Amino acid sequence: MTKSSLEQTLQKIKSGQIDSLYYLTGAEKFFHDQVIETLDAAIFTDKSSRDLNLTVLYGTENTLGELLSAVLSYPMLAKYKLVVVRDFDKMKISDAESLNKYLNNLQKTSCLVLSSEEKGRTKIYNAIEAAAHNVDCKPIPEYKVATWFTNYCRQQQINIEPQAINFLINQVGSNLLNLNLEIEKVRDFKNDDTI
Repeated sequence: MTKSSLEQTLQKIKSGQIDSLYYLTGAEKFFHDQVIETLDAAIFTDKSSRDLNLTVLYGTENTLGELLSAVLSYPMLAKYKLVVVRDFDKMKISDAESLNKYLNNLQKTSCLVLSSEEKGRTKIYNAIEAAAHNVDCKPIPEYKVATWFTNYCRQQQINIEPQAINFLINQVGSNLLNLNLEIEKVRDFKNDDTI
């Protein structure tokens, strides 16, 4: 279908343009989570509709049959049903034909998010890429993490000193998910947005 940058994808979702299938690939789990959280916020207006229409599956635990069952069911009291499959690359694809049928006729009332660290190399993964909105979630090079994180904090309206960012990166490393968790801890502790 399409391939776009993370920023373009997030903007599109925030503007209400929800695709039926997202294929997130790459090692940076923080970016996977950003897309999923943005979809969650755009699709669900209240907790009750979220509880009824959000399904989270894991490639290591769930089957393809469970995935198809979830996306083929209709949403309750909402416009969309959100089905997230984490570690999709670890799911055993036992019935590729059924998945292929679904890919050729995507459910308009379901939003399926397939989250994988690795891109698959088989025919079925090529079919997924052709049908999906593809987002590459590759890690930011280490030398760009401080700049990226400064911009991210600015977007989140967090005032942070450059020394604090460097200290955090030295303590936590360049994993964006861990950096964000540490910023949230400090933010909760301080009760304001200046760090």
